Amino acid sequence: MPVVNVRLANGSASSQQKKEVVEGVKDVLHKVLNKDKNWIHVEVTEEPLGDLIEIIQNARK
Repeated sequence: MPVVNVRLANGSASSQQKKEVVEGVKDVLHKVLNKDKNWIHVEVTEEPLGDLIEIIQNARK
């Protein structure tokens, strides 16, 4: 199973935002790669920024 590491330098996020980032990355990769979401494992190793959530939301459209 491929692992995607999301690493950002700074910022803080709630656990809900972290969950949104993980699910968002899975959604976007699912859309791009046409693979089952269970095929993708996402690890957030730093606190994500709100900007990343906005990027993911735009990519989902």
